[in-house]
Amino acid sequence: MKKKFILASLMFVFGMCIMPNVYADELPQKCSTDVKDLDSFNTALADSQCTTIQLNGNITTTAYIGITKSLTLDLNGHTISRSDGTVLYAHESSANLTIKDSAGNGSINSGGTSTVFADNGATLTIDSNAKINNTGNTKDSVAVVSNVSTTLTINNGATITATNIAVQAGLAGQ
Repeated sequence: MKKKFILASLMFVFGMCIMPNVYADELPQKCSTDVKDLDSFNTALADSQCTTIQLNGNITTTAYIGITKSLTLDLNGHTISRSDGTVLYAHESSANLTIKDSAGNGSINSGGTSTVFADNGATLTIDSNAKINNTGNTKDSVAVVSNVSTTLTINNGATITATNIAVQAGLAGQ
């Protein structure tokens, strides 16, 4: 019994010695909680260490916001809006975008062609009460577009609404 205890203790100590060290700067980084306008959003997005952005205010944009990295966007009860076009565009295979809303009533809104667009092998997850809305009135008005070679997951109470098309997948050649 004593030998088993000593052996188990030695195995534990040895195991702890060979485990890799994890430093705080290697953990996923939540960006400043003061992301409350387009400038601070773009600053956080440009930070390669930033993997989570939590909004602290509503954002209006006049151009799409390109996503090219792994990112969790927590709407935190706020909105990102554009009146006439795509709001978020995940457009590279390195883009792994998760949209969630931890506070409720947060949304991404567009009155144009598409609200959220994933393309070129990007991964898009709409999660945790996030709302994606499109109020455009043209045949091309779509809330969520998941193009060829993308992965789209919608779960956990996400809501997608559109005047025309809520979700469109696989637009090869268009």
